[in-house]
Amino acid sequence: AEDKQRKFTYVEQAYFYRWWNEQSDKKKRQVLELVEAHQLEFNLGGWCMNDEGTTSYFSVINQMTEGALFIEENISPDAFPKVGWHVDPFGHSSVIPSLWADMGFDAHGIDRIDFRVKDQRKADKELEFVWRGSRNFGAENEMFTHIMDTLYCTPAECSYDRSLQLQSDPLLPTYQVNIVQQAEAFVNMSRQRNQWYRHDHVLIPYGCDFAHQNAFKSFDQMDKLIDYVNGNAALNATVRYGTFGTYIQALHSLNITWPTYTGDFYPYVPNFGQYFGGYLTSRPHLKGYIRSRAAVLRAAELLAFAASRSPASA
Repeated sequence: AEDKQRKFTYVEQAYFYRWWNEQSDKKKRQVLELVEAHQLEFNLGGWCMNDEGTTSYFSVINQMTEGALFIEENISPDAFPKVGWHVDPFGHSSVIPSLWADMGFDAHGIDRIDFRVKDQRKADKELEFVWRGSRNFGAENEMFTHIMDTLYCTPAECSYDRSLQLQSDPLLPTYQVNIVQQAEAFVNMSRQRNQWYRHDHVLIPYGCDFAHQNAFKSFDQMDKLIDYVNGNAALNATVRYGTFGTYIQALHSLNITWPTYTGDFYPYVPNFGQYFGGYLTSRPHLKGYIRSRAAVLRAAELLAFAASRSPASA
């Protein structure tokens, strides 16, 4: 909170809700201050990142509503995100960007697609495009979409949220100074990724599943890397903390004409012979149970709404 340059993104409200309920009033006020200062940004804002291949419209809309209500009631109506980070579902459906457009999102982030399709899009510089999710609505339901070029986790070249250690202090003789090598490796990795895009901005994820469990260490080390790169003119690079939202804002200011796409990204194939298609037809009893419970929930919601509008309830 003391370093105004640092930023953090939170996506699934199911987990943030549990953390929030364990915090003191003082800690909650600090969170609200971080949100107001745009240092903490909610991304997607749903209860979870829903599956895109087996879910119903009602289930998707309902889980997004649950997350939005939590943010509105506990944080601020202004804190609801304008970007939808949806990087973990196994495959991506054109239904989702269409729904996200109706919900007011400005951009969509995905990841798990056929590796051959991703490689071709890298070569063609089409990892970013306008996704027209509905052939009927056309441009009315289109969504700017970014495909993560190399999964959604921290690259090995800056994995301070895991095991990598950066050493810049020559007074610690037991650890060899390695900041020069790590800075050069980081910049080289960034330049490699930059070749896959139509601009000079590169989105480098910093985090992953269960990452930043020692956030003091991971951010302190990243601070040192950023300071070194930005202070070394020979590297000819600028690094700053950002979020998916600030990245999208930077792209929208470039006035680039983006390619368009209409269709799905199924099945998900991360490597040769690895087709993630079985879950689309497996566990029919569980899927049937989910739909039957969703029907009961929908009926209850309709009855509650009707009761609230009846003269007797006034």
